[in-house]
Amino acid sequence: MSEYGWAEGWCRLLLRRRWLAVLVGGAVLVCGVSAARQLSLRVGMTDYYPAGHPHIRLYQDFPEMLQMTNAVVVLVSVRDGDLYNSETLGKIHRLTVGLLETKGVNPHAVVSLTHSRLNDIKIRDGMINILPVVRNPTQPQSPQELAQIKNAVYTNLGIRGVYVSEDNKTALIRAGFWDAEVNARDVFSRLRRLAAQEQDANTEVAFAGNIVLAGWLVEAGPRVVLVLVLSVLVALLLAGVCGILPGVVHTLGGVLVVSGLAAACAFGLLGLTGRSLEPLAWLMLFPLAVRGLCLVLGWTGRATSERQTSHEQPEAVVRTAHALWRPCSSALIIDGLALGLLVWCSDVPAVQTFGLLGLGWLVGLLVSVWLVLPAWSAGFRSGLPGSAELPLIARVTPRLRGSGQTRVLIRTGCIALGFFGLLAALQLQAGRSMLGSRLFPTAHPYSRAFELLNRDFVGVNQLIVVAHTPGEAGFRDLGALQVLEAFRLHMAADRQFGGAVAVPGFVKAITRMFHENIPKWAMLPDDISSTGQIIFRIVAGATTPSEVERFLSTDFRTTAVTLFYRDYSPGLVKRSLARIRSFEGPNTGIPVEFRFGGGLLGVVAAIHAGVAQAYWYLFAGLLGLAFCGGLVGLGSLRAAGLLSLAVVLSQAVMLIVLWAANIDLNIHTLPVILAAMGTVVLPASLAIRAGAGPASEGWDGLGYALVALATVSLGTALVWLFSPLRLQTEMGLYLLVLSLVNSLLPFSLRALVSPVESAQTPEPAT
Repeated sequence: MSEYGWAEGWCRLLLRRRWLAVLVGGAVLVCGVSAARQLSLRVGMTDYYPAGHPHIRLYQDFPEMLQMTNAVVVLVSVRDGDLYNSETLGKIHRLTVGLLETKGVNPHAVVSLTHSRLNDIKIRDGMINILPVVRNPTQPQSPQELAQIKNAVYTNLGIRGVYVSEDNKTALIRAGFWDAEVNARDVFSRLRRLAAQEQDANTEVAFAGNIVLAGWLVEAGPRVVLVLVLSVLVALLLAGVCGILPGVVHTLGGVLVVSGLAAACAFGLLGLTGRSLEPLAWLMLFPLAVRGLCLVLGWTGRATSERQTSHEQPEAVVRTAHALWRPCSSALIIDGLALGLLVWCSDVPAVQTFGLLGLGWLVGLLVSVWLVLPAWSAGFRSGLPGSAELPLIARVTPRLRGSGQTRVLIRTGCIALGFFGLLAALQLQAGRSMLGSRLFPTAHPYSRAFELLNRDFVGVNQLIVVAHTPGEAGFRDLGALQVLEAFRLHMAADRQFGGAVAVPGFVKAITRMFHENIPKWAMLPDDISSTGQIIFRIVAGATTPSEVERFLSTDFRTTAVTLFYRDYSPGLVKRSLARIRSFEGPNTGIPVEFRFGGGLLGVVAAIHAGVAQAYWYLFAGLLGLAFCGGLVGLGSLRAAGLLSLAVVLSQAVMLIVLWAANIDLNIHTLPVILAAMGTVVLPASLAIRAGAGPASEGWDGLGYALVALATVSLGTALVWLFSPLRLQTEMGLYLLVLSLVNSLLPFSLRALVSPVESAQTPEPAT
């Protein structure tokens, strides 16, 4: 029997029948491209909602009170004076009408100071009159009318600090859009036109929201693509200048073929499953492409080493396949299964899409290992540099293999990395900043609008609690309202609490109006008859039923309490949710059940919980699979332990980078972080395999591959640092460190896995 068994038979078949590799590879490519045509590149915010999270289930149970729509917020600010003049109110009204006439808008989700839905509640002749705050927004306002508008802003609940800033210089317009009908590019273009029409020397118009964020990303798209193209060109130029890539055309051709096949499998799998991909997720293609680059360079380096030994091309290919098929296959299977775990474990559609993309990519690379690379390497004739021609390899390798002192230093470094990595893991919190706030530099218009929004308005960060009582009278009963009021006072003890909008607040405000607007009468009536009459009049005076359903159900048994906070942080959300759980209402005889998690803060908490869960699921799965796969694929318990150590140390370094560089783990950085996690598995597997054999067997070729890999990936990451997108800049820094880790860790593993050589072993000439 042949020395290599069935591997030799398969290799020689591919060498004799190269058309077989071309035919099968072409078929996979065509099928993948055909299926990828079904892929959509538009992802809504709902794709980031974990379906099983209690906060998301709350939306499903109470859709009328918690409408999940795409949001736009327009800010109208004056530099001199205040908002209460006809010119500024006219601008606010025209912008409101412009939003109402925008395609895809939900007309019931548009509110502003001049909109008829913002009400001024007055008591006249013993009756409750509910009128718009601005009654004739199309007409110039008299001084008396302007005074009435200002008085309505101050005296009505939920206007000042929510739709008008505390300093009366900025007004806020909210608009919601239907998910199925909105086009972010069109809405963004229309907003810019509307803003240009209304801005002047004294008036500034800014806008924020997830649709606006998508619009800014579309505008930045060409510059981001330019950065990606330049990064590839700079990396190739750097590699050529350094002399690390002789035979550039052939090597580049192999990388393009392997990456193209992997991309076809990845996007084809997404198309077959009917998935959609967020445009920002394209950044995860770089760490996925690094795997293909490492595969091609590792195969090329080993094939060159074998040719220098056997001087026969077919024999060199067979020896290369025998040496690399097992470690490469096990590494790709480990990596692919770990990403596949996200599809099974996560209930976030976007995270499942990331897992499927990575799984498909790894399947394509596995096809390349067994089909494309053997036939491709047979046509590679250019020589590659040996250890004597690469000073880094020539100097580092003997020292790594040369003494026990080196191993002690490496082990000490591993312990230190593990310790600081653990500290960083304890500090890691998903979503330390609000969604979208870290995508652009601080001077960007979106960042300035976001800062203004959070600085001047308490109604931005909302947490909605749904209260339910089974009583027949529902929240017309005084006892139920007393429980709600006690709940508001309980939540108001938080230092970041900005206010609340709830049924008791409306009742107290109207009771005060019935008593000549004297502040001490802002209280709940002491009998159910009076309370019921006030609530009935509020419902009867509403212009549309939907206005009431936002805070009170038609059977009066369910109500929404909206809590406003002045800031955002994971600690604030955690503290607020814990405070809700700790509430013990007064014993009024009326049971009230509280369900929480609505509003922006509730949704953000659910999203960030899904992000953190996806990260730790992937890390745990990759670690377990690395041990099992190393045991099977590399054939020893020691190799399995070393491969697991590589995964742990790699993530320790990357956690330290996230912590030290203040890079947020959120839905925008998650795709790159997930895709980058398994990049160390392949080079580590190759290093362990090379180090376990006879001295220097295949190490020169692998050393070449690691140096070339570091050069190309570092060149790419460095160019990313000049991107106009802050997210890409941060990810460039992250990937820059990752490139060093993926190249240096295998050298360290080489020292740990290799037998200690005698001190008299001469070093190769440099």
